[in-house]
Amino acid sequence: MALREILKTRSPSVIVSFLTNVNVATIAVSIALSSPVVVAERSHPPQMKIGWKLALLRRLTYPFAARVVMLTSLGLKWLETNVFAAHGIVVSNPIIFPMKSVAPTHKPADYFDNNRKVLLAVGRLAPEKQIHHLIRAFSILAKQNHDWDLAIVGAGPLLASLQNLVLTLELDERVKFIGRAGNIGDWYERADIYVLCSQFEGFPNTLAEAMAYGCAVVSYDCDTGPRDIVTSGVDGILVPPNNEEILANEIARLMADKATRERLAQAAEAVRVRFGLPRILDNWDAVFADLQVALT
Repeated sequence: MALREILKTRSPSVIVSFLTNVNVATIAVSIALSSPVVVAERSHPPQMKIGWKLALLRRLTYPFAARVVMLTSLGLKWLETNVFAAHGIVVSNPIIFPMKSVAPTHKPADYFDNNRKVLLAVGRLAPEKQIHHLIRAFSILAKQNHDWDLAIVGAGPLLASLQNLVLTLELDERVKFIGRAGNIGDWYERADIYVLCSQFEGFPNTLAEAMAYGCAVVSYDCDTGPRDIVTSGVDGILVPPNNEEILANEIARLMADKATRERLAQAAEAVRVRFGLPRILDNWDAVFADLQVALT
């Protein structure tokens, strides 16, 4: 009721809402108000457990939204299949390049000599990121690639278990846990290969950021986002989800082939335009412009 009073008082031209529970509440309190509602899903709905009650409310309320913004093409397909009469559209996250540096900062030079090549992973150390897949793959590759190290940037609840895995595999001299870093752009610049091995994503910003900085990337073709960003063999490599053997093989192939790494890295930089802030803002402008046309 408090939200409804705010909306009635302010009478906005358009209401934009994010997150499923907030979206449902916003649509519900906006019924019979004159302001159109645009809601946005920030993850891939089938992968997020929200409970049957909220899922039912989403199905019932989303058709009343003027637009439902999804992050990826697969997300839009899910919407069209599961929420009938919803007015869906895709607007991806923007990539900021170059990225600003904020505290805390960790200099790559404090961890790796210039003669070392760096395999990089960035993300929250949580189960869905599956960093243990990369550590196990690297344990195989490290034996033949003595000049490569692995940097893991991020923090989270699995830090201790991942550190124990590294010790068990006797990789403590080759794998560095950097923690949270506000100068992540420096790490993308330092890396030779970036790897994403998530179980699922909404839109993997780190993958596109690494590409913007000219990294060769290897990613699980998980739901959702990687296949919207990467054209496999052109500007990166996609491998079947959860297949550690193929993941290791593709990383090994890039480790051994500098020319291919450089070719993929050069092509990858095109994401600066494809997902750059100006283009994504244009997409949002188009949503609002189309909304005004539809309402008149």
